[in-house]
Amino acid sequence: MRLDRNRLVPYPAVRAFRCPALSAIVAAVALLGAICPLPAAAQNQPALRPNPKAFVGTWTASFKGKTFMTLHFAMKNSKLTGQMSNGEVTLNADGSIASVTVNPGEDPVTILKVEHNAVYMLHGTKHPLHFVVRLQDKTHAKIEILNPSPAGMAKPKPILLVKQTGKR
Repeated sequence: MRLDRNRLVPYPAVRAFRCPALSAIVAAVALLGAICPLPAAAQNQPALRPNPKAFVGTWTASFKGKTFMTLHFAMKNSKLTGQMSNGEVTLNADGSIASVTVNPGEDPVTILKVEHNAVYMLHGTKHPLHFVVRLQDKTHAKIEILNPSPAGMAKPKPILLVKQTGKR
């Protein structure tokens, strides 16, 4: 910026410049857009709607051949509901699973929000854990704990869930 000595008001210095390389890049991008336009779906893509029915079924997680987590999703009165088994997971320093313990019983999960490929939920009553289950494809999902990790502990890595066929 320069100051006009008569008015003491800042105004920008305008300079014309030529840059043949920049002109060539702009021309190439314009030509590429004309030759390879985006598909109509990509140009005007609507927001993806939640699909809770994609989660309905029984999902399990295993560690070293041992199923330690079972998650059942069902539709009741047009709403997604769920039950989750009780268990304990011990983590390595990097947040990966070190060992698992299976405890008997299941508790309901509270569904907080359903997005296109994700369900946000709470499990537990005294100290509920906040989870997200994200679909990877029709038969695979990953569950992740969203609660902050205690000081000095690594964030738990997402756990693979596999949808079981022929189960409720």
